[in-house]
Amino acid sequence: MKHRGNFYTKNLEDTSNSVKDIYLNICRLASQSDIHLDEKADTDKLMEILLNPAINNKTKAVLAAQTVKALTKQETALIKLMCGLKIKLVDMFPELADSLEEPDKKASISFSDNNYLDNVDSIEKLAGEDNFALVSAVKELYDAVIIQNIIQGHKFISDAKMASYEKHMNDLKLLKSVLRNNVTSKEFNRFFRSEEPGTYAAYVKSNNSYGKRTRRDSDKGRTQNDLYASIKKLLSKVEEDDSDAEYILDEISKGTFLPKQRITDNRLIPNQLYASELKAILDNSAKHYDFLNEKDESRMTVSERILSVFTFTMPYFVGPTSEYNSRGWAVRKEAGVVMPWNLETKVDIKESAKNFIENMVGKCTYLSGERVLPKASLLYEKYAVLNEVNNIRVDGNKLPVEVKQEIVNRKLMAGKKLTKKQIHSFLVKKGLADMDSLITGIDDKLNNTMSSYKFFSEVFGTLDKDTEVMAENIILWSTIYGTSKTYVKEQIENKYPGKLTAEQMKKVLNFKSDDWGRLSAEFLNMRGSNKETDERISVIDLMWNENISLMELINDERYDFMSVIKEKSKKEVKSIFTFEYDDLNELYATAAQKRAIWAAVKIVREIIKIKGYAPESIFLDTKKMRPKDKKDNRKSRLIDLYKGLKDVSKEWKETMINRIDECDKDGSLKSKKVYLYFLQMGKDMYTWEDINFNVVKTTGDNIYNIDHIYPKHFVKDESLDNIVLTNSEFNGEEKKDIYPVPDKIYEAMHGNWLILRKNGFMSAEKLVRLSDRHPMSDEKRASFIGKSYIQATSSTKMLAEVFNSIFNKDTKIIYAKTQEVADFRKQYGFAKATIYNDHYLAKDAYLNIVVGNVWYTKFTSSPIWFIEKEYRTGKAEYNLNRMYDFDVIRNDRVAWIAERKKKDIAGSIAVVNKVMAKNTPITTTKKLDGHGQITEATLYKGSKTKPEYFPIKTSDDRFKDMAKYGGKTGIANTYAFLVEFTDKKKGRMRCLYTIPLYMADNIKDKKDIEKYCTEKLGLTNPDVRINKIAPGSELEIDGYSYLLGGRSVNQFHVTNNIPMIFSQEWQSYISKIEKYINFKVVDKAVSAEKNLELYDEILSKHSTGVFSKKKLPMYERLLAARKKFIKLSVEEQLQVICQMLTLTRMGTNMANLSLIGEGSSVGIMNMSCNLSKNNSVILVERSITGLYKKKIDMLTV
Repeated sequence: MKHRGNFYTKNLEDTSNSVKDIYLNICRLASQSDIHLDEKADTDKLMEILLNPAINNKTKAVLAAQTVKALTKQETALIKLMCGLKIKLVDMFPELADSLEEPDKKASISFSDNNYLDNVDSIEKLAGEDNFALVSAVKELYDAVIIQNIIQGHKFISDAKMASYEKHMNDLKLLKSVLRNNVTSKEFNRFFRSEEPGTYAAYVKSNNSYGKRTRRDSDKGRTQNDLYASIKKLLSKVEEDDSDAEYILDEISKGTFLPKQRITDNRLIPNQLYASELKAILDNSAKHYDFLNEKDESRMTVSERILSVFTFTMPYFVGPTSEYNSRGWAVRKEAGVVMPWNLETKVDIKESAKNFIENMVGKCTYLSGERVLPKASLLYEKYAVLNEVNNIRVDGNKLPVEVKQEIVNRKLMAGKKLTKKQIHSFLVKKGLADMDSLITGIDDKLNNTMSSYKFFSEVFGTLDKDTEVMAENIILWSTIYGTSKTYVKEQIENKYPGKLTAEQMKKVLNFKSDDWGRLSAEFLNMRGSNKETDERISVIDLMWNENISLMELINDERYDFMSVIKEKSKKEVKSIFTFEYDDLNELYATAAQKRAIWAAVKIVREIIKIKGYAPESIFLDTKKMRPKDKKDNRKSRLIDLYKGLKDVSKEWKETMINRIDECDKDGSLKSKKVYLYFLQMGKDMYTWEDINFNVVKTTGDNIYNIDHIYPKHFVKDESLDNIVLTNSEFNGEEKKDIYPVPDKIYEAMHGNWLILRKNGFMSAEKLVRLSDRHPMSDEKRASFIGKSYIQATSSTKMLAEVFNSIFNKDTKIIYAKTQEVADFRKQYGFAKATIYNDHYLAKDAYLNIVVGNVWYTKFTSSPIWFIEKEYRTGKAEYNLNRMYDFDVIRNDRVAWIAERKKKDIAGSIAVVNKVMAKNTPITTTKKLDGHGQITEATLYKGSKTKPEYFPIKTSDDRFKDMAKYGGKTGIANTYAFLVEFTDKKKGRMRCLYTIPLYMADNIKDKKDIEKYCTEKLGLTNPDVRINKIAPGSELEIDGYSYLLGGRSVNQFHVTNNIPMIFSQEWQSYISKIEKYINFKVVDKAVSAEKNLELYDEILSKHSTGVFSKKKLPMYERLLAARKKFIKLSVEEQLQVICQMLTLTRMGTNMANLSLIGEGSSVGIMNMSCNLSKNNSVILVERSITGLYKKKIDMLTV
């Protein structure tokens, strides 16, 4: 049962039809990439060519190309891939040349490469989802050819393998005969008996060489190509008219000489072939063993049941069928174990599929109660296409609506993918652009097409309302049931009996759809009103009739779509106190997102409980979190850009690449100025003069500054699309703080900007901003002010949705921009240091409220209304750089009082200063049970195992004998517990122990833990006092607070839970140290004298007070190392101070103090499991806000 074959190949009973279907699917997918093959080509002839062993792959590619009329470079690349040859991805998909990094442009692919499956993920990433669908379709045909080559016309695999074995034997005899007569005995023995690469012994993985047994694990030097190369070399000594040698060389050219039975292509053999062989074996065996013919209550023989187990795969839409699985959605007809032969008796397939749709298919992003559409849905494809096409701009201007519609109707509905070049050419022919026009709004191509529309148009002739509904249902069923065509066919026959011909049914059953979108049909068909005309129109119709993206449409003040969304999303309103975790299931959220949202709900709930009333406003940070797997690839990106430059001197290019490498090593490449220097090819963006590299690297020097294309007083945008590096003096005198860029600069520089764009150093958006000749419109200003919602993460949007549903309109949900908070900190000198404690998070949260409240009060929820009704009429100031120089008051809401020193008005900043000076935030930690891998992966053999090791397998008693089968160490734990027990020598004592992860599901209560203590730990009279203490719990041990970590032998690891605090002056200085740690740039304010002052400040905190009670006190060691610290360079001193601060950071305690002679792992703290050794051990349990706490004396409880 271990090797059942793959389950992807279908319809083996009708090979010719199967191949034809595969080929037609290739044609359909290829046409989307502008690759056109002859759909009427003779597939029998094509297979005859592909299966012909007398011709090599290159010749096959030529003949196959003629058969399918492949003429272009793209088409021939596809055929080469089909024949197992190596091609470059860009040859088959030329549009990738504009989007891939330079090294990736050389990426190649070959199905015959043994590493293809290992590299398939990276290939998909490079090619893109849609292109990879075509690659997969070609691979399906390639696999069909390989399978036929393996079977070689035999009925059973064993017959084919026997024939292969006999051919290998005969080939070997012939080869030995030829070589004996033509090479020396030394060469003969080396080839057949040595372990050298390219020899026969290496090829067949023989482990017997000249009497020595050798284990060979590497494939190096023992592939078929290695063997063939060696044979050809030996046969070069044979006379030309030797017929046997000619036969051998001919077989080698066809790749059929000395075939192996165990080959990587065996993985392609489908389950059906193995099953037919198993059936024959069972049929023969049943003649001799009567029990195989016995029938059970299912009326199936034992043979039939064995075969059904071998061929069975659980339909994924049925899911887990265990009666004890709480996460399953299967609907039971009967109780009992589900087996392959009783699935439809025990489980209601149709109802289970319905549950799958309800439970597993995501909910709409905007209407959370509605199910999303399949990505291949006609409606969803239309939305996806329009959402892309509506963003296209020609020299900054939108396309005429009728031209947009023509692109969709003529091109995209035909299932074709359009590149930017093709769109540009189309617009030139239309007279809407010239060859120098700038096309923006898309990358290198449109990512979407209406391939489903094309497919079903071909099936039904034309699509009317009835056939569109039928097509949508077929797409839905195909997406739900996947490759289970039987269920799709059953649904079609039930819903549309007699509506499809046999040919149409065959075609629609080959339709593939396996992914879901993010929007529902209800949302796309949702109607809103134009506030001025009262005209009602649906989302999808408005996107068709106007050039407007979905996000613009929702936030467009001319329409009431946002109100309609809120109205439709209304459901039974739950209060903050009745809202439950399960209510989050309606959100299209991951488990991690749900946990974060639930934590926020609980925090607000507790604050309301304490205060006695709901908040007036809740502020949400719109900061975009960086993906964990997203690496900063500035260095590689820049080097690839410079390597790709042409028409520049080799010396200059090498100089720039060396500078990039230098800046990457010292960390300065993280600096915006340095990065812009390289993105501008070392030139001033407004003068094209050379920028002094050494000056740019020097911090604090203002010869060059960063200018904002969209001025900061109108737009707060710090992205690379909006900033340039330029000479400070020129910027102040010529460019100034105005938009658009002055004509004088534009006319002189535009050609240079085009060079940067052409070579990939500048984005299309940045070029548009630099080149635009129109003043910034009120709508554009308003759109930037109101971008908070658009820029918020999906988690933040979902949290807002939850709070809106709970509080309705009684509590305002306000978004605060992270960048605005950063600007506020900079303006008022609130330095941010993150390396010594987490208080900055609480202070950021406070500033989010301050800043968010000012912005909301000033601009309201409608920035365009503010600009048109207040700013333009002179009723209000509008300068984002001077937001806090004026009072911000609206009605009775006072958000900010400006400081007026002359009138002795301290203003709101005085209150902010007092709050920011406090160091009293309450900190709480996440407590999470251990989870993941049960043990380490290493398996130790029986002779080396110990009693505490974990058996290789616990479900089978035979494998529990570790002396025989070995075991694993590194057993993971889930949580701790406190137990009192009797020790023979010490009497009653209290210890902390842990529950192993593998036992967690079996531990239900105190009795189970005590049983574990007796049977597994060998404790006498155990009495569990605290059932569960999660990792991360707070413990006060002899007057100092720690966080509980993991257990090791008889000790627990603990980490620091008391943060060190500093004055605002020192916070500012530490932030400069952090700047050095991150960017390797030493601020001018940093000095050895100041470093020593800070060293002494930290030393004094360790000498007295709370830190002197800490395990492994550091005062004496740091005092002794002071002299060494003084002798260090400034940079080394900064490294040491950073590590010293780590010693008292919450959740950590290990520091590398090797620079002052104190080792590289200083400060690791452990505590004995035996708590009785301590004077005081207190478990502190805090509520989620930390405002409630409970203390438990672990020595007396």
